[in-house]
Amino acid sequence: MFGSDTIETGTFVCPGCRGQLFFLYDQGTQGALQQVALRCVQCHHQFARTVLPGLVEHSEQVELQGPPQAAANQLWCDRQGLPRTQVTPDGVCRGLQFRVLERGNELLSGCARCGQGDVLGMINPAVG
Repeated sequence: MFGSDTIETGTFVCPGCRGQLFFLYDQGTQGALQQVALRCVQCHHQFARTVLPGLVEHSEQVELQGPPQAAANQLWCDRQGLPRTQVTPDGVCRGLQFRVLERGNELLSGCARCGQGDVLGMINPAVG
């Protein structure tokens, strides 16, 4: 899902209930750093991570409308080109739940609905 690197990947678990699915929220930026809040789907425990945002992989991305139940700052999956089904009538995933992984110095997210993975950013980036 996240390439073939041999760096060990660790799954984030909720410190409250050990759940592995999270809602993600953009808490804003401070300089070059971004604050991402993770809220457990099961017990709603919330904690944050500060990351240096990764490169945007979808450079020609079209601005899509998010799910109607999403909060204004909530992150959601926007994978396009999926089979048209009742869940994705327009071929776009709008999943709100993510597995969060840490691979080396990267924070990764994987959509629980379609499985698409993405880099949220670098944790503890090197300062030059």
